[in-house]
Amino acid sequence: MRKKKTAGFLMGLLTLALTAVAAWAASGDLYDQADLFNSLEEEGLQEEVQQLSDKWQRDFVLVTTGDAQGKTSQEYADDFFDDHGYGTTGKNSGVLLLVDMDNREIAYSAYGDMMLYLTDQRGEQLLDAGYEGASRGDYYTCFRSMLSSVNSYLTSGVPDDQYTYDAETGKLVRQRRITWVEALIAVAAAAAVSSCSMLVIRRQHRLKDNLYQYPFRVLGHVALSRREDQFRNQFVTTRRIPCKRGPGPGGGPGGGRTTVHTSSSGRVHSGGSRKF
Repeated sequence: MRKKKTAGFLMGLLTLALTAVAAWAASGDLYDQADLFNSLEEEGLQEEVQQLSDKWQRDFVLVTTGDAQGKTSQEYADDFFDDHGYGTTGKNSGVLLLVDMDNREIAYSAYGDMMLYLTDQRGEQLLDAGYEGASRGDYYTCFRSMLSSVNSYLTSGVPDDQYTYDAETGKLVRQRRITWVEALIAVAAAAAVSSCSMLVIRRQHRLKDNLYQYPFRVLGHVALSRREDQFRNQFVTTRRIPCKRGPGPGGGPGGGRTTVHTSSSGRVHSGGSRKF
């Protein structure tokens, strides 16, 4: 009887643990509200978004709609993401891809660190990837192409020249990264400190073992000689340092800008849309 109770208790703990893990895992979901896909296509897309979500620990959401509720495609995408509680599990990040049959647009909404990966330039490429399929009514290919693009951006990482531009406030935020030179300096400094510590410890132990005392009164001496400094000449070199201008709202040549905005719920998103 006692063994059964113990087994039941352990099973209960395991169930709670699995429930907690599931609750905090990122989601991959498909909402075909416009009824654009058959059952096989729905199954394929659902499987793909879940695989990407498990792989990257970010929310991947696919949505189709025939009624945008009077909103723009961007507004609808942002609100759908927020209202359904996405971006609150996993790495608190995600992306929503939308086929809006009401406004005849495809759109995307990024949240969290997905905004860093999906720069404006990459966002345009993402819409390029989806446009071909959407323009000929092949929405299955549209979504698959867009998912493939997002996966490639995550694989490539955040661009080195990435920065965030708030379209409403004009504020620029740059990501601070450690360069390889800084990393080498840090490693060298750590190695030097470690070596010094080891030498000090070894010396302390050696002195205790040998009990050696240096005869500084006998061997120590100081010899002073006259020293005089004379000023001979002075050289001054000047050069003009060009002013390095930061990128403005138009973005820099590297295409690293991510333009962000605030949704109706107060969360910060990036995104874009295109007619088809």
